Amino acid sequence: MKCRSLLRFLSDYVDGDLPTATARRIGDHNRVCPTCRRVIQTLKTAVLCLKNTPRLHAAARARRALRRKIAALRRPGPPRT
Repeated sequence: MKCRSLLRFLSDYVDGDLPTATARRIGDHNRVCPTCRRVIQTLKTAVLCLKNTPRLHAAARARRALRRKIAALRRPGPPRT
């Protein structure tokens, strides 16, 4: 496997969501490529940090305002500012 082709599988690889054969090919490449090994380790570290970050909850008023803005963006017509 080449570095460039590995990129599209990174997230699924880190999450353990790839078929065994594909994961094995990435693992084999990872053992011989220090650059990809660093990229994968960095992604794993980022995922771990995010999983350990407390979840923030927006106030109900803020959620409603955000939903209205998203709905407005979905409506056909000229862009709104």
